[in-house]
Amino acid sequence: MGTPAGTLSPDFRRQREPADLHFRKMDAGRLAIGGQAPELATLPEKPCRFDVYRADEIRTSSVLFAGGDWRWRLSDAAGLTLVEAGGYRSEDQCRRAVALLQRHVPRAEFPTRG
Repeated sequence: MGTPAGTLSPDFRRQREPADLHFRKMDAGRLAIGGQAPELATLPEKPCRFDVYRADEIRTSSVLFAGGDWRWRLSDAAGLTLVEAGGYRSEDQCRRAVALLQRHVPRAEFPTRG
């Protein structure tokens, strides 16, 4: 049985080690049992940033328009866009989505294939 909706799992408050240290330990374990360590990209020294903006509205016909929705993007320190999403009707909805990402993504799990 899972955790009831709206409550945090008991693992939520545990301390997490920095990602680069965690992956170095995992790679050392793989090498110790004869496996290969994957190539890892280095973590950026400067933090990424979220931008919230309104898309340009364009005319698609004499009576139809497209765009004008609110969007967010996550960019690295060099300005390279890593992720972009849109379709929000208001700036508030868009900012709430970004806030949810900021709060929950550090704990997100990556599912394994199988």
